Amino acid sequence: MKKEKITKLLFFVLILLSIKSFSQDTLYLDKDREPTKLPENISYYLIEKKEKKVISKQLYDLNWNIIFEKNFIKKGKKTLSDGRSTFWNEETGKKEVIYTYKKGKYHGEMISFWEDESIKRKDIYKNGKFIEGKCFDINGNVVPYYPHTVNPEYFGGRQKLFEYISNNIDPKKLPNKNLRVVVEFFIDKDGKVIEPKINENINEPLKKHILQLFHNMPDWIPGKRDNIPVKVKYHLPLSL
Repeated sequence: MKKEKITKLLFFVLILLSIKSFSQDTLYLDKDREPTKLPENISYYLIEKKEKKVISKQLYDLNWNIIFEKNFIKKGKKTLSDGRSTFWNEETGKKEVIYTYKKGKYHGEMISFWEDESIKRKDIYKNGKFIEGKCFDINGNVVPYYPHTVNPEYFGGRQKLFEYISNNIDPKKLPNKNLRVVVEFFIDKDGKVIEPKINENINEPLKKHILQLFHNMPDWIPGKRDNIPVKVKYHLPLSL
């Protein structure tokens, strides 16, 4: 009887230890993957699991189809990608890409997939440096190599971008003192500037003027992922 009590006590101690070392949180996100508390705005569930210094995050849609699984490690105050991170196509549910990290840097294989989940590319990294890579067609034949990620670019580069802003901003609307704002926007698959916004608290006429300037901006060269045009988020600091 005494032995049975000791066994039960040890069992409960183990449960308590596991509860302390492992925790799980569920966050509710809107369509922009920002936290929300309004039930009608929920589009995603983000599950965060923490065990000592290891963190894993899984993102699901409302039907509990997985969109990504990421793994991290805590190093001091920093949270660094570590191990494998896998992403699935939100529309088809097929696996799209696997990244491998070591303390925040690419390390090991990066593998992307075609729609039938056959391998599209296999890149090798070591401590953040690209070592070698191969790209394949949907039949598995090797094709000329192309980079995995190409960022969007304004025609003529950053100099021409700032020329456009300088030439089109109204000096009468500028403040008397120096002001720094960050314009957040997307470049869509066709290179169009969409959804610009400014989070800083500045006077409303100036904010509207800057946002209109971005709405009227000429098209960019769109970003690409695995040679396919994609919508890309962009942050542009401006000193006014």
